[in-house]
Amino acid sequence: MRISSRGLWLRLDEQEHFVAFTDFPFFATAPVVAIFHVCRPSAGHIRWPDLDVDLELDSILEPGRYPLVSRAALPEVGERPVRLTRRRPAR
Repeated sequence: MRISSRGLWLRLDEQEHFVAFTDFPFFATAPVVAIFHVCRPSAGHIRWPDLDVDLELDSILEPGRYPLVSRAALPEVGERPVRLTRRRPAR
């Protein structure tokens, strides 16, 4: 895996896939160690347990088919990054 200012490159099945921060903004402010802690529970499912993020491989391959990937916005240049949290269902 590699990380750039625009996104990350994820290697799966001998192919690299670009995960753009514009399509997946929750990675833009995530700690690097959390981004590198990635699991693949099944062939079409990728999980970042430290970030509580689950993605289908198809959403990475064709992000245009999944327009509501995230409602989070990228931080402005010079703006302090905001840590995103996921709301847990009430018990």
